[in-house]
Amino acid sequence: MKILALLASAVCGQLFIQDMNLYPWIKPHLKHEAEDDRHKTIGQIITENGFEFEEHYVVTEDGYELTMHRIKSDGPPVLLQHGLLDCSTQWVINSADKAPAFKFARAGFDVWLGNNRGNFFSMSHVNYTSNQKEFWDFDFEQMGLYDQPAQIGHILEQTGASKLEAYVGHSEGTTQFFLANTMMPDFFSSRVKMFVALAPVVHMEFFGTPVMRWAAQHEETISHILQKLEIRDIMPRNAFISTFTGIMCEYTPHLCVYLMDGIWDYGKTTITNLARMPDKDAHSQSGAGWRNLVHYGQIIKDNRFQRLDYGAKGNQEHYRQATPPLYDLSKIDIPIAIVHGDIDTASNPKDVAWLVSEKSGLNTDLVKFEKEVHFAHWSFMMANDMSYVDDITALLKDNYTIE
Repeated sequence: MKILALLASAVCGQLFIQDMNLYPWIKPHLKHEAEDDRHKTIGQIITENGFEFEEHYVVTEDGYELTMHRIKSDGPPVLLQHGLLDCSTQWVINSADKAPAFKFARAGFDVWLGNNRGNFFSMSHVNYTSNQKEFWDFDFEQMGLYDQPAQIGHILEQTGASKLEAYVGHSEGTTQFFLANTMMPDFFSSRVKMFVALAPVVHMEFFGTPVMRWAAQHEETISHILQKLEIRDIMPRNAFISTFTGIMCEYTPHLCVYLMDGIWDYGKTTITNLARMPDKDAHSQSGAGWRNLVHYGQIIKDNRFQRLDYGAKGNQEHYRQATPPLYDLSKIDIPIAIVHGDIDTASNPKDVAWLVSEKSGLNTDLVKFEKEVHFAHWSFMMANDMSYVDDITALLKDNYTIE
């Protein structure tokens, strides 16, 4: 589907390139940044920028084999967790002076990059292959309850630290950590000093584009179709697609931004580092389990931050009640820093306002830092101005001891 969209848009661009006012997203070719990372591994990108790289493997309690990447230093550890359809590479794919992972590393932190089950780097299980439907029997709740404890435990074991200096999540990386802290608050508060939520996705009343909201209203039909067609891995990484989109984004970077924003931030303008769009799209998408989309669709449709809805009968079996329980945000007991975008429709400012209000049940005294920046959803990885990371590292240094 991504290929078809790009091809169709490219053809339209060629047919109507003379009328740039009709197609403002199509611009003349922008010279690609000299450092071309489209065909490099994450290890190559990290080491070529002067950092020490390590790859680690973690097995979760329920058998998923996760890959973690580390930018090693003697500083306090931080864990950076990607969003939906992303992977660890997204933290390093912006320009070397802008990439969030590199900015954390230069600030003195030992940077660990997580990968959720079902993405490009975490496609193994001790009992199942990714071709079996049992492998895909998860959503972001299992990521929060199993992937995060396994990754955090591994980091603390490897570093000897008593706590993570911070868990930094973007988008779905915040969803899974918010819900996990409602269900295992003692575990996380005893192992993580601060939760940094970038573009938090919890309350979703004002979420998304019209297309996304339409899909949410029809999640049951879409879920049935996906299961009938046995489509379980949503937008997995593919060598041909990665090469194709990398080339397309080299010659029409504005078009790639337009297509990306068409999903997450329709009608908005991101402040994007266009020179890195070929690299970004060559490493995207990275796949995600189908049930993540279904669960998000239910939260949007029902306007409740709730556990997965299995239907009345299934809910009785899983929860002993007819409706799925809410995630109780009042149980969270960890300091929180929030950075959100003013033009982000996936993490809408109105939904963020709900999150930090008494309506959510969250103890607002836990919110130690909140900042709104001129960002859309993907800007947190790909903007030209990434100074928000400096704000976060300064906050961590102010609150905790780091040389």
